[in-house]
Amino acid sequence: MDEKRFVQSAYAYIYLGLYDAALEAFARAILTNPDNPELYYRGSITARRNDRLRLADHWAKQAALIAPGNRLYAEHWQSVHASRLVAVARRAIVRGRKALATRLLAQAAVLDPLNPEASQLLATVGADERLVAKSYVLESEESNGDRTSNTRRHRWCDGAHG
Repeated sequence: MDEKRFVQSAYAYIYLGLYDAALEAFARAILTNPDNPELYYRGSITARRNDRLRLADHWAKQAALIAPGNRLYAEHWQSVHASRLVAVARRAIVRGRKALATRLLAQAAVLDPLNPEASQLLATVGADERLVAKSYVLESEESNGDRTSNTRRHRWCDGAHG
């Protein structure tokens, strides 16, 4: 069976509410054509909508890696990864690991400034979101030197949205 039939099957399963079967169909489509970033992207969307954040994160990252110039895939991965960090931070809060949760939430807020959970949970743990996020950005600049993505992060952290 070719990848198109697997994708059609995946959407049919989604329509029927059989989400695990849909994810399996996306996985089979990916095995059929592992160099097609669109398959990872579509599968990631389905995984995310069904709280399979680890799988969604993995597939979104694969799409972004296969097509590094595709802004949609890169932004999708950032958003999915931020959601996954928020989920891990929630577990850290429950376990009383406030410092870890704060770092994860700050990273999530930088990756996806429109993620409301990151901001709300940062406020819940008593951290000043802007200070924590700004310190995270400075830390990440020192470690990777990625000037183009950090420019966008600086604008967000300094309050100038653009």
